[in-house]
Amino acid sequence: MDGLKQFLNATTQQALKVRVGGYLDKETDEAQLIERLKARYGIEQVYRFDIGKNCDGFSPLIRELLNYVDMGELAVSKLDEYPDNHYRMLKKKLSELYGVHPDWFLLGTGLDAIIDLVARAFLADGDHYLLPVPNFNLYEEYASRLGAIAVQVQLKEEDQYRWTADTTTALIAQLAAGPRLLWISNPVNPTVS
Repeated sequence: MDGLKQFLNATTQQALKVRVGGYLDKETDEAQLIERLKARYGIEQVYRFDIGKNCDGFSPLIRELLNYVDMGELAVSKLDEYPDNHYRMLKKKLSELYGVHPDWFLLGTGLDAIIDLVARAFLADGDHYLLPVPNFNLYEEYASRLGAIAVQVQLKEEDQYRWTADTTTALIAQLAAGPRLLWISNPVNPTVS
């Protein structure tokens, strides 16, 4: 690592120092785990919200649209081009539709990208942020890559990890210390509300 320091910025160096764990160990057989959960709880479908995959597949409207010869040819002709990662056309259409300036839209390729953008916009090395826990691991992962420090407010098992008046009171008390960001997600696994 020492030899690499000259090539890596401070944020990357910090990220290499901190190891943030995900939901599952790399050795976990996820397919087996899902099958065990289905059998244990008698459920038909398991939805994974921690992976970048639409478990339900794409809309039948997309299939219908792709069946049009012209649309299929247009799609195939554009497959070798990178998408506009600034979403200019979409922002323009949304702006026209809702009467909001295009710069006011923050778009990404999914929740992970938006969480990353928010973390990078507000957090820097040494900043504190509030995080009710348990929570989605990417809030902490993206913030720690920037060197930010979590101030955790523990949700209680006896409350089924739901927000209560005590949760709100604890968060308000922590706000006095001036954190740069408060992550709020509701519902969040393992809560139901």
